[in-house]
Amino acid sequence: MSRKTIEVSANAVKAIKSLGSSKLTNQVGGTLLRLAAFPRPAARTKKLKGNLPFRVARCGEYRILFTQSGQLIRVAAFGKRNDASVYKKAQK
Repeated sequence: MSRKTIEVSANAVKAIKSLGSSKLTNQVGGTLLRLAAFPRPAARTKKLKGNLPFRVARCGEYRILFTQSGQLIRVAAFGKRNDASVYKKAQK
């Protein structure tokens, strides 16, 4: 089974680095690896409502917003679930 390629936006990298806790960083990394490893990550994620093309992966109290095209997963945004700015960042 081939793994997918993950491309992470600069804003998402900045948000992940700002976590500070190695436990949280490892949790996010594990979630990204699971997205890449499963042939159909869409089954473990939710599509955003509305016209946005993004799917959401849960990672504790954080959310990873991404799109998938073939073997490429593009992470558009990362942030706290209760913070609406993560969804606004993804729209940009």
